[in-house]
Amino acid sequence: MSRYQQILDKEKHWKKRLYRWMPAYRFSNDIYEDSIKENLSEGTVWVDLGCGRNALVEELKDYKAIGIGLDRLEHPKLNRDVSPFLLSDIEMLPFRDNSVNLLTSNTVIEHIADPLSALTEMCRCLKPGGILIFRTPNKLHILNLILKIVPEGLKARLIEKIFGVPSEDVFPTFYRANRLRDIKLLCIKAGFSGYEIKAIEDVHTAFGFFFYLSLIYYNFARLKPMAFLRTNFIVTARK
Repeated sequence: MSRYQQILDKEKHWKKRLYRWMPAYRFSNDIYEDSIKENLSEGTVWVDLGCGRNALVEELKDYKAIGIGLDRLEHPKLNRDVSPFLLSDIEMLPFRDNSVNLLTSNTVIEHIADPLSALTEMCRCLKPGGILIFRTPNKLHILNLILKIVPEGLKARLIEKIFGVPSEDVFPTFYRANRLRDIKLLCIKAGFSGYEIKAIEDVHTAFGFFFYLSLIYYNFARLKPMAFLRTNFIVTARK
């Protein structure tokens, strides 16, 4: 059994306990995917930016959208069978102006050196009324503040050892669009007509020690004035 699978099994155990205590709890990734589903229908032109293995397009194929995976690198486990795959940089998208209904990206924005350029390019491609949905970690969350001072090479090894994430899925981070005020300003400058930002505190379920510490932090961060310290942001921006 791989290290990653071992950690997944541990997460199942701790998630069961979490749901027993908080049956209505929702992880940010689940909320992110629900937001995408709400905007998918037959014929929707949808591009998943930084698609990795193309797993999300495959997962949501029953919605019959015209799903396209796009990434600047070809993942070693890329699934080409579920949708077209485009190799491209996010700052230079290969789409005409006003041609896409929906753009999504999951934990990608923090890896972009010039997020204003990327967001402006995304806005250019969207049709009037088109939507961008992205999920990104909060620069001010305590774990990210700690990881920020760790050298990238060591960080990749730690993430692989502790969380089982393969090294090919760990990239350098810049965190230039990862505070509430930065996201708001960038969305306006990029040309979006409106936006909604949800701040979600995720409970960590990899290990019992982190689980209990995370629960303590969760109860602190759920206070409304502390929203700016929660784990992840889910942003929905409309052209």
